Order: sequence, then structure tokens, then C-alpha cells
Amino acid sequence: GGAAHAELGDELAARGLEYLNTDLPTATAFPDGEAAFLLRSTEENATELGEEWRTFIDAFSPNAELAFGVFGTELWSRHGLLLALRMLRRLGLGGVGQLLASSRDWLEDTFPSERARGLLAPGVLHTGLGPDAASSGFMNQVIAFAIQEGGMPIPRGGGARLVDALVQLIRDHGGVAEARRDVELVLVEDGRAAGVRTADGEEVRAGRAVIANVTPTQLYGRLVPRTRPLRYRYGRGDMQIHFALSEPARWDRDERLNRTAIVHVTPGLDGVSRAVNEADRGLLPEEPTIVVGQPLTMDPS
Repeated sequence: GGAAHAELGDELAARGLEYLNTDLPTATAFPDGEAAFLLRSTEENATELGEEWRTFIDAFSPNAELAFGVFGTELWSRHGLLLALRMLRRLGLGGVGQLLASSRDWLEDTFPSERARGLLAPGVLHTGLGPDAASSGFMNQVIAFAIQEGGMPIPRGGGARLVDALVQLIRDHGGVAEARRDVELVLVEDGRAAGVRTADGEEVRAGRAVIANVTPTQLYGRLVPRTRPLRYRYGRGDMQIHFALSEPARWDRDERLNRTAIVHVTPGLDGVSRAVNEADRGLLPEEPTIVVGQPLTMDPS
């Protein structure tokens, strides 16, 4: 769904990348054994969640391109400012103010059903926000709309196939991709990153930039020379466990869960909120929100 795939998708497909999708992208399983599902059409979701869903889609759709522009824009930049001005012209001050509402505000104002709220509330966690945070309501709407319209695509053969295709694309254009090389220092000259030095002493010069995907403490505590101590505080943590299964997982009560790509396990909106609140205070949640990713529902391999 992003700009990078729009630009590179055909080239990656030519190098073996194939995406699979599903009509059952996500659901929430509740403690009483019941479940609610977010499906792939407005009609299906209105049946599942109530006519309030149709009202939401009708209001959101005309401004969808602005909403998704937020994902592809560095907000504190010239492009971010232009996007903000477009949103102000389109939505007015009242509409822009609504962008600051929390997920709880949006869900409780829009959906009378606790099941609908419990289905949609966990989605905002995937943006790094909790359901009581400012602007989480807007992000919740973006996620919900994106899932209906885009589903839950995954690469056939697993996420590593995306990496393989990207590496092959780099090599086909004359680039070099090396793994298992430990970088010990980012070389800084005249205030800009000029390259890196590896642990075995080799220096690799950068034409435009050095891109780092390490943590802030790794970057500024080890790789980039600093004259002042780093002041950085981490936010909430989460934990991911990968299981190699001998057979597909079996869910009770609603058999559709056995065919759903991502299942959230939570008692509902208040359960998500409580777990985030506990985690914010450095506590292990009494009843955590669990995300169960099931790629084998789309790709048996």
C-alpha cells in the first residue's frame, strides 16, 4: 500500500516476490469464546458491526488520500506542512481538531456495540499508540479503513522473500549487499555522515547518506561520536514469539478464526486500555493484549 511498492512492485515481482491476501484479515477473540471480524467490504462489515460502520466509511472515504498521506510524510518537514494546510482547507478547524481525539472517544461515540469496539481498539497498538492517547482515534480509523480496502497481504514463502527480492534488485542495479559485517563507527565529517568503518577496519564511503535501523542508544551510544550524554527514554515494549507448528492452530467456537490472518485476544476496549496503562508504568499487564499472527492461513508452506 505504500509509495515504495507503487514504484518498485513490478520490479520486485519480476524477481519472484508474490503477495497473497485473504478475505478474513483480522478478528478479536473474546474471553467468553465469542469473536468479531473485520472483513473486506462495507456491506459485510455493516452486517458484522452495525450500520455505524457504513456511516464511518461514507465520512472517511472522501478524505482517505489525506489520511494515508500522513503515513508517507515526515510530519516536521515542508511536505508535512503542505499536507497539514491541505487538511485544514478540506476539513476546517473543527475537522482538524477531531484528528486529536482518542481512539476511545471515536469508538464510544461511533459504535454502541462493545464487540465492535473490542474488534477495532487493538488496531491502534500497531501504530505505537494506546487507545486513550491523543490522535489515536484518527490512526484507528486509518488502520480500520486500510484493512477493509487492502486486506492483510503477505509474501508467499514468508517475509524473507521480500528481503530476497530487494537484495536481488540492488545487485541487478550494480549495488552490493553484505550481511554479517559488524559496523563499529559511523564516520562523521563536517557535521554529516560520510560513511562507516567495520570492525575489521574497512571503511565504506557514503555517496548520499548512512541509513541505520538500530536503536537510538545503539546509534548515539556506540556508532556516532558524541560529546554530550544521550538523553533518551524508551516507551512501551512488546514481545514477539515465533512458533513452528506441527499443524494449524485450532480455535474454539467460531471456525472462521482458523482462517483469519491476525487474531487479537482481549476482553475489549477497556482491556486494551488497561494493558497499555500497566505497561506505561513498567508493569507486566495482568491481562495482556495478545496478537496472534497466522500467516499459514494464507500460505500453507
